[in-house]
Amino acid sequence: MSFRRRRVFFVRVRGVAAVSLALLLAGGCAARPLYGDGEDAAGIAQPMADVFSATEIGDIYDRDGVILSHRLRTLLHANGRPTAARWRLEVVLSEESRDFSIRLDETASRLRLRLHAEWRFVSLSDEARAWSGRVSSSVAYDVVTSAFATEIAATAARDAALERLAEELVQDLALVLAARS
Repeated sequence: MSFRRRRVFFVRVRGVAAVSLALLLAGGCAARPLYGDGEDAAGIAQPMADVFSATEIGDIYDRDGVILSHRLRTLLHANGRPTAARWRLEVVLSEESRDFSIRLDETASRLRLRLHAEWRFVSLSDEARAWSGRVSSSVAYDVVTSAFATEIAATAARDAALERLAEELVQDLALVLAARS
């Protein structure tokens, strides 16, 4: 066996040994999977997926709201809309747009769009039991000489920001629920 082949062999063996050791050590950690079976304060198992699937999404107005609610339904309801909802997710969208880069003639060459979603998670059986939070998503797009191209870039950027906003909202909601259970 040549020196080079032996070296590659030992590097691979060390890599396999390191991964095996890491898996052995990770088996003893106290971390709970966020979307797996968890336990509430009473010790009753309640998977996060069950909470998500029993959540109805309140109306979010405008084009952005429709896109966001559709994405939230896709993320929260793996098996379709809930038949017997126990929770309601209410979301209020806001946005701000700012010039990000200015040309010499003092026109914008790049815009930054920031979307904010203030959410409230309410129990339908007990209106007093609610959690809330706020998530944001920011994107930038180029402003070019063609108005059509700029509009297409703005729409694509807005859609990407809404998708990211939905993912962050679901993660934020899951973290809040996991911490309170």
